[in-house]
Amino acid sequence: MVNFTDDEKNSLKERFKNNHPEIEEKDLEQKFSEYLQDNGDALRKELDETQEITVDENISEAKEDDGWKKELREAVKKANTDLKQEFEEYKDEEHPEHLFFKDKKNDKNIIAFASKSEGYVEGEQAAFDELVKTAQNMGNEIVNFGKFEKHPEYKALLYLACLKFGTKMKNAPEIEELKEYPEYKEIKRIDLKGKLKASKEALNSSLDVAKEDAEYMYLKEAATHARKAFDTNKLDENKVALDDFEKKLKENKTYQNIEQKKKAYHDTLKDAADFYIEHGFAKTDRKEDAQKRKAKLENHVKSDEHGIAEQGDARNTYAQERLVIKEVLSRRNSR
Repeated sequence: MVNFTDDEKNSLKERFKNNHPEIEEKDLEQKFSEYLQDNGDALRKELDETQEITVDENISEAKEDDGWKKELREAVKKANTDLKQEFEEYKDEEHPEHLFFKDKKNDKNIIAFASKSEGYVEGEQAAFDELVKTAQNMGNEIVNFGKFEKHPEYKALLYLACLKFGTKMKNAPEIEELKEYPEYKEIKRIDLKGKLKASKEALNSSLDVAKEDAEYMYLKEAATHARKAFDTNKLDENKVALDDFEKKLKENKTYQNIEQKKKAYHDTLKDAADFYIEHGFAKTDRKEDAQKRKAKLENHVKSDEHGIAEQGDARNTYAQERLVIKEVLSRRNSR
């Protein structure tokens, strides 16, 4: 059987779980093991072909030049154009076999390379942006974080650069670990925007897939009719019918997947609403104080002209989003 590291297994398992929401939790481990056994060679090849660069504050031993220096020079040149920056190559006396580049506008900003897959960085945000963009230009899809023991603040700068350019991260800190650094707010802002978009797309995708599930569509409609019948006439038989259809609906795998995606989106929406009040998103609202942003949000959700969110309705309407934001506002008002 093909070998995978624990990190690789965890990543593959998460992807497998997301791609197969119909598999129950109790069966997941067994099904995943079978998946690895059946597809191990292809998955190993896929992982091996994914290029990454390790970035640290320490300089690794330079690899023999097999053409990597020429490729790197071109990648830096393109990054300069992409970012409208001017990093120029220079020879470092202590590391003559490495490639070093210094920011023409700020000589504190330095990036260096021991190979296509090993980078060094020091300085301010511009240096981290340049390095990540250079790595991206070389086809590196992942930035592997070094330890940064002497300069832990560099993790925040590198994290922000990766978010800016949509680069995947490995061994990166949790965002909340970066709370003490000035880059935290921008990191959180970009991260929330990305998660909000991705979670809403995942929810809408699950709703589109649900249309193909005849059992789910039947149970959803039946539960809606049973609810209306009971609301109109609260007979015991109507209550029994309602409970029966709602129980069957909640046991349906498609329904459970939708509810999972809905919760993920709504939780992210709550975080985004809280962040907006505290810090703002757009440059214009960042200049306002929290109280003014909160008042604007209250005014935004005040109107009922877009209708109500019906109980049991799976579609994430504007009305449902409004209810989520109202929950955030209510919680803040009760503090």
